Amino acid sequence: MQAKETLFADLVQGRAQQFQVPLYQRTYSWTEKQLNQLWSDVLEQAELLEVEDGASTHFLGSVVLAPSPQN
Repeated sequence: MQAKETLFADLVQGRAQQFQVPLYQRTYSWTEKQLNQLWSDVLEQAELLEVEDGASTHFLGSVVLAPSPQN
């Protein structure tokens, strides 16, 4: 397994190669409380990008992905 830093925007906007969540990755057990905190963090970063000239960063945590066999 190779770990590397990647921008989340590159993953969701298709600038990186296609990935899939491996079958061995555990399922999410988040509740509405954790989802609300994540959305709050996303909105905060969007607001910072509007008022600052530089790119703002926020560590989302580790994401385990595997290259898609279709790519």
